[in-house]
Amino acid sequence: MILLKTMKENKVWVLIIAIILGIVVFPLLLNWLLLRDAIMPVVGDSVTWLTFWPVYLSAIASFGMIYFTYRSLLQNKKQLEEMRHQREEEERARLVFSVIVYQQAFYLKMSNIGKRNVYDGTIVFNEDFLHELLEERFQDGYKQLKKSFFVEAGTSRYLLIGWCQDINDAWKNKHVVIKMKGSYNSIYTIDEEIDMNMFLDKTFMVVKGDLETTMGYIKKGLIVQNNTYMPVQRSLDQIAKSIVKVETSLKSIAEKLEEPIEEMLDTEIKNQVESQQSEKNTVCEKDSGEEKETGDQ
Repeated sequence: MILLKTMKENKVWVLIIAIILGIVVFPLLLNWLLLRDAIMPVVGDSVTWLTFWPVYLSAIASFGMIYFTYRSLLQNKKQLEEMRHQREEEERARLVFSVIVYQQAFYLKMSNIGKRNVYDGTIVFNEDFLHELLEERFQDGYKQLKKSFFVEAGTSRYLLIGWCQDINDAWKNKHVVIKMKGSYNSIYTIDEEIDMNMFLDKTFMVVKGDLETTMGYIKKGLIVQNNTYMPVQRSLDQIAKSIVKVETSLKSIAEKLEEPIEEMLDTEIKNQVESQQSEKNTVCEKDSGEEKETGDQ
């Protein structure tokens, strides 16, 4: 490494020295050549040729600059094309196909893992595979893909192949291959094959994610009966019934209190006046009785 570094540094110094010598030596060499006798007849004298050489060398240098500028532009254009192509490849729509098992059934999964949407997509499946499907209604989903379809970026489409047990029994001694040919986005082609023998009579464990597991626990707590604690659903039902009973009681009380408050006050005042009038009459009768007794005496 040190040797290579030293050699590179030496080359740089050699180039610098050569340029300096060229700048110093070239005028001296040119003057020496102009003072010598010409080998063949030439037009003009030494002064004329001395004027010619700067113009000639400047023209050569200009053409050299034009050439190197053109090469630089071509290189930049090539780099830009490569960057654009790389960006398009990274962001393009991209369809991938796989076979998955979900809810005891085989599905053909078509996923757009790209950053752009799939449009004008068409797929033709091999007739051998379509004839092996156990139900005709399953074939309709595959045949519909002959027409233009759309798949949003980051989403998937699923086509039912059949129930696992039925497919394992029906295709046990057969070699079924799913062949797909088509195109999408008017640019990209589809040419895929999936051998179903890689999936038949295989046992795989299904591992759920954290979110799916949590939702399962919530569903179990809301629906499944529990001998120790009353489920949330039944508790909510009883709370609703209690609220209805309270509402009924309040309506009954409100009906009994429909008499206006003003009438209640008038009745109360009337009763008080009658009571006071009765007391006053009693007092008057007592006083008149006492006066009668005095007069008799």
